[in-house]
Amino acid sequence: VKLDGCGSFLNLTLYQELLNNTGKYYLIENCHWGGTIPTLDWCPWSYFRTSGDISKSWSSMFNNLQTMIPYQDMQQPLSRPGCWAYPDMLEVGNLANYIEDRSHFGAWCITSAPLILGHNITDQAANDAIWEIVNNTEAIAIN
Repeated sequence: VKLDGCGSFLNLTLYQELLNNTGKYYLIENCHWGGTIPTLDWCPWSYFRTSGDISKSWSSMFNNLQTMIPYQDMQQPLSRPGCWAYPDMLEVGNLANYIEDRSHFGAWCITSAPLILGHNITDQAANDAIWEIVNNTEAIAIN
């Protein structure tokens, strides 16, 4: 369940309790663009955005990636199992070339970001062009 950064959805603890009180477990995404961050003792969602919206450029991808740094502390990471930080969806297939797409995918894998594809999946030529990247089982295993 994606809870976007507006209105009553700012109270993520409320929605986490309401959804999980149904007896089912829900993955809850905090999409507050880095505005609501966890603590070591509090994280009522499954994963949280660290950045603004990504766009189809290398600089946007790189800037979003840099927002992950504060959550990757080796001693007490705020990005951890059950409370993953992520720098937005993937733009693999939308960047300038294969090298940028491959680098982007690898960066998301090593930061344990959700691998949510952001290209037009109905475009078979785009799918073919990036299949080797997004189907890389060794990179995905790192994630």
